[in-house]
Amino acid sequence: MEEMQAEAGFRVLPLATHRDDQVWVNNWVPGKICIDVDDITWTEVKVREAMLKVHEILKKRMPGFEKSFILDTASQLGTRASRRLIGEHVVTEKDVRSGIIFEDTIAMIPPFKEKTPPKAIPYRSLVPAKLRTSSLPGVALPLILWPMTC
Repeated sequence: MEEMQAEAGFRVLPLATHRDDQVWVNNWVPGKICIDVDDITWTEVKVREAMLKVHEILKKRMPGFEKSFILDTASQLGTRASRRLIGEHVVTEKDVRSGIIFEDTIAMIPPFKEKTPPKAIPYRSLVPAKLRTSSLPGVALPLILWPMTC
């Protein structure tokens, strides 16, 4: 793992998938602003360059990867929750950790680890605080969990 991170210049994490012949490789690029064109461009170029380097490391170091190939990449690199609306309710870290079920819950996120509670998404989090004419499903939820970077 350290070799891949050193080569990439940022954190890289291979993750198992539901298939025994595929691996998902995730990455975290701190210190970039996800709405700054220079940072977006840097991230697009550097992550794709790193992807090729990391693949070569996996082929050399991980048994079974000798004949592997890159099956797919995103057409555009993106980030989770990089652009957020301010809803009538902003989901906080306390909300997430407590497992609170809101009276206007419209969706649930199951626990990924057995010791964590399910997470509830209230309808109010999709209703813009300053725009009264619509809700915005598909837009990143207003979550206050941790700073997001590219």
